[in-house]
Amino acid sequence: MIKVPEFSPEDFVTAYLRRAGALVEKAGFALREVLLPDELAPHFKGSHLMLAFDHEAASEMPGSVYVTYGSQLLDASVRLALGYGRYTDLYWPGDPPSAQKQIDRQVNETVEFVQCRPAKQVVQRALDHVFYAFVFRCTFRSFEKTEDTFTVVVDGHSGCVQPEFEEMWKKVVPVEFPGYKLPSAEVRPLEELYRTACREAENVALRQAADLRRSARSALRRELARIAGYYEETIREIEKKMAAAEGEKKDRFGKQIEAAKADWKRREKDAAQRYQLEAELRLDHLVACHLPCLHAKMEVQHRDRFLHQVVVYNPLYARVEVPVCPRCSRPTRRLVPDGSGGFICPGHKG
Repeated sequence: MIKVPEFSPEDFVTAYLRRAGALVEKAGFALREVLLPDELAPHFKGSHLMLAFDHEAASEMPGSVYVTYGSQLLDASVRLALGYGRYTDLYWPGDPPSAQKQIDRQVNETVEFVQCRPAKQVVQRALDHVFYAFVFRCTFRSFEKTEDTFTVVVDGHSGCVQPEFEEMWKKVVPVEFPGYKLPSAEVRPLEELYRTACREAENVALRQAADLRRSARSALRRELARIAGYYEETIREIEKKMAAAEGEKKDRFGKQIEAAKADWKRREKDAAQRYQLEAELRLDHLVACHLPCLHAKMEVQHRDRFLHQVVVYNPLYARVEVPVCPRCSRPTRRLVPDGSGGFICPGHKG
């Protein structure tokens, strides 16, 4: 069975600091190097820390801060984490991205406008995008109880799951208050985004459950083999005694065998129920990650008409995002004129 370890001080402090916008890197066994945002530095008496979560690691790393149960740094992390609640806004720490000089080339490398001339830029402007990081907690119950947390990030503007976002966001040091003022990009209803996140979370949980089920089946086979070995040996011993007995004594041994077989079936049924896997998935908290993105309005010629399509440049990925079909809300690298001045994916043409 795959076990998920209890939430250790290292797990908790690392998760809190990253959620609060700190840059946290593993520096060795039980060592974490931390760069804190300005608003956190006063709480930890410095902006650059080396945290040690093992006594021996702390003694071998001069200048490190040993973190364990009851330490001041762990107590401060718990106190500050309690202030976050279940919803947090974090912001891109830098300035909005500057206009992309090669946006025409990037767009035409990313998107094919079917039966059209290459797209040309009309105008670019920066808008504040919000990417919702839904953090789910999943509990698996079988012969052992395991728990895991994972994050599903959904682009609030496009409504698409962003599997790369979490790892890329860890490379920046977000802040609690923006250093820029921008109009907000259009955001889809939060209920819709939450449903999208739930569907993806269910897929993640199912993949994890498949591994756990294999482990549970393997453990069940071992348990059933152990039970079978015990009762087979018990019945053989009774049968030996029965072979040498007569009359009522022989009948009594026969009843003992039937009772052993019935008990054998009951034990097998109990074991099968004990190794069944149940999963409970729930939302733990939500982080809104604000990121200024460039909206580029592109002009595309189709026969004798000029059509327009807005594409998004994401500075976190340093690339143009694949556009979304307005009919099915799915990303598509091929866009076809829809006959009414817009574009749709080829699957909806006709």
